Amino acid sequence: MTTHETPPPTSSSAPGQPGTRQTNVWPAIGIGIAAVGLTLTAAELIAAVGAWLGAFNPASAPFSALGAAFISITPGWLKEFGIGLFGQSDKAALAVSMVVTFLIVGALIGVIGRINRMAAAGIGAALVVVTGIAVLSRPDVSGGDLTPTVLGGVAGIWFLMRALQPSDDVYAQIHAGSATARSTAASRTTYTMDRRKALRMSGTGAVLAIAAGGLSRLVPDVADIQANRAAVKLPPVGNGTSTPAPGELVAGQAPGTTSTGPSYAADSATSPSKTALSAAVDPPVPDLTPYITPNEHFYRIDTAFTVPRVTTDEWHLKVHGLVDEPFEITWAELLAMPQVERTVTLTCVSNEVGGDLAGNAVWQGVLVSDLLKRAKIQRGADCLFSTSVDNFSVATPLAAMTDSRDSLLAIGMNGSPLPVEHGFPARLVVPGLYGYVSATKWVEDLEVAKFAEVTGYWTDLGWSALGPIKTASRIDTPKYDVTLPAGVVPVAGVAWAQHRGIDAVQVQVDDGPWQEATLSGAVSADTWRQWVFQWDTKSASSGKHTLRCRAIDNTGAVQDPTPASPAPNGASGYHQVPVVLA
Repeated sequence: MTTHETPPPTSSSAPGQPGTRQTNVWPAIGIGIAAVGLTLTAAELIAAVGAWLGAFNPASAPFSALGAAFISITPGWLKEFGIGLFGQSDKAALAVSMVVTFLIVGALIGVIGRINRMAAAGIGAALVVVTGIAVLSRPDVSGGDLTPTVLGGVAGIWFLMRALQPSDDVYAQIHAGSATARSTAASRTTYTMDRRKALRMSGTGAVLAIAAGGLSRLVPDVADIQANRAAVKLPPVGNGTSTPAPGELVAGQAPGTTSTGPSYAADSATSPSKTALSAAVDPPVPDLTPYITPNEHFYRIDTAFTVPRVTTDEWHLKVHGLVDEPFEITWAELLAMPQVERTVTLTCVSNEVGGDLAGNAVWQGVLVSDLLKRAKIQRGADCLFSTSVDNFSVATPLAAMTDSRDSLLAIGMNGSPLPVEHGFPARLVVPGLYGYVSATKWVEDLEVAKFAEVTGYWTDLGWSALGPIKTASRIDTPKYDVTLPAGVVPVAGVAWAQHRGIDAVQVQVDDGPWQEATLSGAVSADTWRQWVFQWDTKSASSGKHTLRCRAIDNTGAVQDPTPASPAPNGASGYHQVPVVLA
């Protein structure tokens, strides 16, 4: 050996002394994170390619399976907390939380692997097992659909073991010792890993994981669901126009006459004592919610971590249970049935007072009552138990499906096929009931049953079984804590009491008297109404003020002022907005 040679590492070298190759903890953490990332992204890529080729169920994708499994085991109070905290971003928040969890687990694997490779590999194998269990919990998944997870696990664990493997000169020292020393030292890497190698391997693993994840997103869906939806042509609705619901009055129509086309109900027709803005809707008030909610802005709250993807060729609906003539229909048969169009406001039970989890749309489909007439309901049934393609279940009062409210098996939304995230190919729309007991998306099964024998997903978690929507109102403008100029300020918003209808909205400034707002039109009692109150601020003092609103429905009932959280049957209380007068 010359004086210019570096002495080989020895087992007796202390950390930090010449010849020591102690691996810094950060490269080891990087290796662990890269191994976990490679496991998941490789499995995602294999699952995507396999689904595209028809070899695997799309539900075999591990990330989606883990997300769905987490949702299924999460207690109801935590789900409600998540929806209240994140609203329509709850799925994105869950995805971010999962990524953070994977980063933590990967870091833990790297730290442990720095000391003992086999222990780290064991944790990685346990992660694969948990993921496999999540995959098997998905609907219509078989043992063969575990293949992507298993292969991803093999890739990740192989990378982990390879990246944490001691260098050749260390192996020579290991094999020079006793059998016991060899066994112990072979699993240890604390003072044997080359720092440069660790950095290089962690970087390589990260690149491989990112590449696999990116490629998995480029693989076409098994049926290219968006192309299938784009090819759908909605059949005509009756005479091609919107048909008023039974008993509905339209603008300029006298009681007892018949409507001949689409129009909006004039406020003066239902409430002659009130002054209507006009028979039309959408008064020119900035920031007022539009009467019809565009599809892309319609709220979405459901339990599907990954949106189910069902083509019209695959879809079919089974109607059975307590009926004399059970049957199934295909998409083509559904399109051939008489189509109707109804404007209906939907509301999520998780909507807080003043919240935005409500929307109004024009829905097209077939009457559920027509389907049930064909099936011939047996005596004693009081519930319609509906199930989606991802096994979400809803128990709905049977009376709501057969009365004059015209509940729909909907296939269209605002003139186009249902968006995939809103239930394509078909969903239920039931006026007057919160969505958790009525609005089943991606529906494929209707079972006529009894409440004494079945319960839905959310009622199993403690929510009310019937779910009638409470009368509610909301201030859209002014916004919270804005400073207003002197003069006349429009206070405006929306109010709803589906299947009862809104008769009046009143506004209160501070603790003053309740004053009547002006209502816009509405298609029927199943939709919300816009309202405007012109507040003359000239007589008000400068400084802070509080605006409140309340609604009165067509039965004469005043909105419940008692503050209550959404669980178990919907929020209540008056919405109030603080403002400042300059």
